Amino acid sequence: MAFLRAAVCAALAWPAVGVQGSECGVGAKACSAVLSHEDASLSFLQRAQAQIGSAASRTKAAAGKCVATKAISMAGGGFLSLADFTGAVSGLLTGLQASGQEANLETLFAKFDTFSAVSGGSWTTSLLMYSASFQEMVEASAQSPNPVGTAFNDDFIHPVLNVQEDTSMAGTASGLLSCLWKVFVPMSLGQLGSRTDPDPASLLAELQRQQQLPSSTMSPWALQMLAELLILIQNGQVSWLGLVQKLLSRGGGIDAALPMGTKAANKWAHGKLSIQSATAVGPAGYDIYSAEDFQDNVTKVQLYSTSKASITYSAAPSSTEVHAKIPVMFSIIIGAGESAKSPLPFCSSTDCNGYTLKYEANGEAVVGAPTLTFKDIFGPAFEESAGMVPISSAIAASSAFNGWDGVTSAIGAEQGCISLAAWTTGAKDGKSFVEADSIRNHFFEESVAQEGGIQSMALKAATAGLNPLIDGGYADVTGIANAVAAGASSVVAFISCYTGPDFSTLALFKGTLHPGSRIFNEPSVEDLLEDRSSFRRSSTARFRP
Repeated sequence: MAFLRAAVCAALAWPAVGVQGSECGVGAKACSAVLSHEDASLSFLQRAQAQIGSAASRTKAAAGKCVATKAISMAGGGFLSLADFTGAVSGLLTGLQASGQEANLETLFAKFDTFSAVSGGSWTTSLLMYSASFQEMVEASAQSPNPVGTAFNDDFIHPVLNVQEDTSMAGTASGLLSCLWKVFVPMSLGQLGSRTDPDPASLLAELQRQQQLPSSTMSPWALQMLAELLILIQNGQVSWLGLVQKLLSRGGGIDAALPMGTKAANKWAHGKLSIQSATAVGPAGYDIYSAEDFQDNVTKVQLYSTSKASITYSAAPSSTEVHAKIPVMFSIIIGAGESAKSPLPFCSSTDCNGYTLKYEANGEAVVGAPTLTFKDIFGPAFEESAGMVPISSAIAASSAFNGWDGVTSAIGAEQGCISLAAWTTGAKDGKSFVEADSIRNHFFEESVAQEGGIQSMALKAATAGLNPLIDGGYADVTGIANAVAAGASSVVAFISCYTGPDFSTLALFKGTLHPGSRIFNEPSVEDLLEDRSSFRRSSTARFRP
C-alpha cells in the first residue's frame, strides 16, 4: 500500500527539478540562472544556497572531484514518509529485477552521489545507509511475493514498538517517578502550573493489559503511542532525541552512539554526500518561512523558567536581517571516518554565522559569559567534528517536528520530563547533544532548587552555548533546496502525499506565500499550477532508474 501511494504521488508530482550548469565546478555558478548571489533582492534562503554552492565547489575542487550533479532528496512526513519511501525503493528494485539488472541499492543509486533529506526522509536515508538489516529487508522484499508492507511491519515496526524488550514494571515505575520529579522541582521554585500529572497506576495497568493482548487487537494509534511512551519512560524522560534513538536502534540496529563518519556504513553508500537538514532558532526575528497570517515568533528562547527564576537567550545578527528560523545542515561523506570534517558548512549562510547569542538570568546579562556566535558553537560541534556526531542525534534534530511548539510554549523550560527539541552545545568530538542533556537535566535537580544557583546554571549554559535545533522542514520540507545548494543539477525528489497531490514544492518557486523558501526565479508558482492543470496523468506510475 505504501508503494502504491508513493507511486501515485510520483505520477502526480511536479516536473523534475533541474538546475542549469556544467558537469564540474557547478555550485553557485551552475545556479546562476536561478540563484544570483549578488542580487540583493533575493530571499534569505536563496543567498544561503548560493553561498553553500560556492563552498561545495571549493570542497570538491580541492579533492579533485566534480561537484555533485545528480541528487536524491527525501522529504519530511514522519512515519508516513518512512513507510512510503521504503515501499517506493522496494518497488524500484523490483523494476530493476524485471529489467534484468541487479536488484540492490548499489545499482539503484549508482548515478546519484548526493542524498539530501529532511525529518521523516532523514529516517529513511539513515536506515538505508547505516543499517545492514534495513538494507537487507528492502532488497529482499523486492524479490519476495509478499507485500513490502509485511516485511516492514515484521522487521521494523514490531521491534520498534515491542514493549516486552528492555522494559519492566519496575523500570516503568522508576522512570515515571524520575520524570515526575523533574516537573515537581521547578514547581518547588514557584512554577505552579495547571498541568494534570499522569497517574502511574493507570499507566502500569494499561501496560499489563497491552502485553496480554494479541497484536491484531491493538489500535494503530493509541496503543502504539502508549508503547513508545512506556519504552521511553524507562530512562526517566520523554524526549524526541530518545524516541529517535530507540527508533533507529530497535528498528535498524543503529546504536545511539554510532557516528556519522563510521566506516561500518553500508558499502553501497560509501563516498556519497549525505545531508540532513535542521533549523536553528534565532530570536527575535520574523519567520520568513511562514505566510503573514501564520507568524508565531518569540523574542527570547526560554531555557529555564519558573515564576521566580529564568534563563533565556536571544540572538542578534550582524546584518540588519533578523530571522527566527535559520536553516542548518549536518553533512558528511559516508564512510569517511570519525575524523572527517563536514564537506559543507553547518550554517546555511554567513548571516547565520554572524548571530551573537545573548544569555540572561532573570532578565539580566549573565556575568562572566563569553561572547558566542552560532559559528563558535556549530563550528567545533558539527563541522570540525562531523565524523563523530552520533547519527541518531543528527536525525533527531532533523525530525523534531514539534520543536518549534516546544520553544514557543516554553514547555521544555518549565519541566525536565518532556523535551520536544534536540538540544545542543558547542562541545566537540560528538559530545554536543550529551553535554546539552546533562546541562538541562541539572536544571531540574533537587540540589539546584535548594541552592537557588540560577547564576551558576546560567553561566554554564552560556559558556556551553546551549540552544535547540528543530525540524529542517520549518525551512524546506522537501530537501530539494540543500541538494541544489550542494551543486546538484538534477534532483529526483521523494515526496509523500497525505491525502492527495503534494504542493510543498511550490514553496521553492517565485510567487510563493513563503518568501524565505524561494530558491527558483523561474518558473513561477502560477506557471506550475497552469502546467499541472494540463498535465496528462498516466494510470500507471512508471519509474526509470
